[in-house]
Amino acid sequence: MLLLRTTGPDDGKYGAPHSLLGCRKVAQRPVELFDFEDGDTPMEVRTSFDGPYAAFYLGWAYSTCSFYMSAGAEDCGTSLFESVNLGDGHVKVSLPSVREGGPALPSALVVTDGGWIAWVSSASATGTPLLARDSKGQRTLDPGSIDAGSLRADGAAVRWKNGGIPHSAALG
Repeated sequence: MLLLRTTGPDDGKYGAPHSLLGCRKVAQRPVELFDFEDGDTPMEVRTSFDGPYAAFYLGWAYSTCSFYMSAGAEDCGTSLFESVNLGDGHVKVSLPSVREGGPALPSALVVTDGGWIAWVSSASATGTPLLARDSKGQRTLDPGSIDAGSLRADGAAVRWKNGGIPHSAALG
């Protein structure tokens, strides 16, 4: 489970700070995953859970930057794309934010039981490729037009359909 908790008072201008917390069980003490600045809260969210791991993509605009867009502030958007062990808070995968050239909001996301991730990229002129990040680095599993609704994790493998044809790959 992932939850967003207000961690301080509203400053009257940008809003209150928040922390992203996660846990596997209701009785478990949550681990702190990320601290958001005043007023920042995710607007784009994708999540996946398997065993002790949670994978998530969170996208948001810095509220302090957004407040000054009329004065010329630019590039206010950012993201957090990670796979984390919710038992101990260890980050298994961390991808660059959109500000650093990282992926945009995926149309589908899965995490394997080993904490590796695969995602269907947002639609582009070249289609919707399937990408993955594991011990081999970031790579394209299928460059074609992937059916985002078909993406599944099965143990260490991911399964998907391209043009109605089933495919799979092991991540590790």
